[in-house]
Amino acid sequence: MADATRTFVGLPVPSDFRLKLERLTANLAKSIPGTRWTHPEDHHITLAFLGDIPHTDLREICRATAEAASKTKRFDLGLQGIGAFPSLDRPRVIWAGVTGDLDALRELRDSVVDSVTRAGYSPDDLRFHPHVTLGRPTRASGAIDLSPVEAHLRTWTAGPWTVDTVVAYASHHSGRGPAYTPLGTARLS
Repeated sequence: MADATRTFVGLPVPSDFRLKLERLTANLAKSIPGTRWTHPEDHHITLAFLGDIPHTDLREICRATAEAASKTKRFDLGLQGIGAFPSLDRPRVIWAGVTGDLDALRELRDSVVDSVTRAGYSPDDLRFHPHVTLGRPTRASGAIDLSPVEAHLRTWTAGPWTVDTVVAYASHHSGRGPAYTPLGTARLS
């Protein structure tokens, strides 16, 4: 769509956690060659993927994001272990798991979905499995079974952090894969 921006709403991962994820992916890269790893600055938890939004409506998406944030109190999340979509023996996406106050996270996600839907942009997929994408294996990776790696990293943790912001992001392609730019940031109450 011309004059549109690929858009989603998510939670940024704090910079000290991005460093922990960078170390984790460096270790994973030894076991999973040929994987396109997410750049540390782009680590986030997606709440709602909206697709291509006309430039004229981006301000409305940011307003809807701020409305959802204003209804939610701060809460704690953490990262633990790894997993894969669709499965460990056929990974297309490798991710770090999210722990902590998952009820508060789901409430925030529901509030975001309600707000952006009222703004005229329902998310592409209403399923929600909180995670931070670490990387995507490529054909060069060959056949992979992550079960032994997952078992080894099941107790890996990055500890807790307090979620205090929600961000409406623009997604664009760069030389290193997808890159994300904040369009608007909103504080939780």
